[in-house]
Amino acid sequence: MHTGGSRIGVTRCPVHFPPRSDPGNVHKAVWNDPPGRRPWTQEVAVTPVHFPRGRTAKRQCAAFALLVLGCLSSAGGSAAQTVHLKLGAGQHAEARYYPGRGDRPAVMLVHDFLATAEGTLTDTLARRLARDGVALLVPTLSLGVLGRRAPLPCEAVHLHVFEQDIAELRRWVEWLLGKGRTRIVLVGQRFGGWQALALAQRLLSPALQAVIMISPRMPGQARDLAALRTAAAQGRRELVQRPLLSCQRFVGPADSIYSYASWDAARMLDALSAAPIAVRAIVGGRDTSLDAAWRQRLGDAGALVQLVPDAVDFRDPRHLGALLELIVASLMIEG
Repeated sequence: MHTGGSRIGVTRCPVHFPPRSDPGNVHKAVWNDPPGRRPWTQEVAVTPVHFPRGRTAKRQCAAFALLVLGCLSSAGGSAAQTVHLKLGAGQHAEARYYPGRGDRPAVMLVHDFLATAEGTLTDTLARRLARDGVALLVPTLSLGVLGRRAPLPCEAVHLHVFEQDIAELRRWVEWLLGKGRTRIVLVGQRFGGWQALALAQRLLSPALQAVIMISPRMPGQARDLAALRTAAAQGRRELVQRPLLSCQRFVGPADSIYSYASWDAARMLDALSAAPIAVRAIVGGRDTSLDAAWRQRLGDAGALVQLVPDAVDFRDPRHLGALLELIVASLMIEG
């Protein structure tokens, strides 16, 4: 629970990025925490990686490529298993499971709206964390499609609803518990972060240690929300089109659209204020959908906001490393 207002200051902490001239200045955390109160924001500044040029560069890059291939081939605990979850009525969902090693908490990665476990950032995070020995479960939400493995287009007919997604994620957490994982951290990308938070509120399991939200963007104001609520309550099934989250034209009946559109900014912040476990939000300083005002509101609602100043969406390798460091550091804290 949140216990105070916004606070900011400066301290340093080490990470494993190659230093340029000042090893102690590779990573900065902005933070000033009075006794009994926790910070709302941290700023993580990563030293850019400068690549050499010319023949020397080619030799160095070739050597680096061989080193990377060697790491990939020899990394322990990184082999993925494909697992399935029966959902009833002939439906099943699929996930990738990395058993990991060591005693750190297991991670369940929740992908963005309409995406899959194979999405660029989700897949990259899973592989990199697995190489570090982290136990991971990376499900693909079925969204009502049998064995879904591809992202759903916005213009497809969508019959799934938010609560079905949460029920499915809950089943996956129960699957992890059945594997003997007694400590679990939920990591969600964009809208997946809010779904992870909703899951934590509903499950209320002592096994859930924390929620890490990656780029938890503020949604746009839904159009005709009251009319959608009325149509959904009346059980009307005609298809309508509305802008929704990342979709300019989302197609479905009113109950599907309303179930997601009702998660507006106010509801998100209320959920954050009532979070039963610690919540971290990792955001890019150049992500225009996460401006300073929204970051402030996230912090005021109780999240520990960690800012990587030059990052946008963390697909850039220069900033992916900072994201991984923050996630691994959180696992060490929660572990």
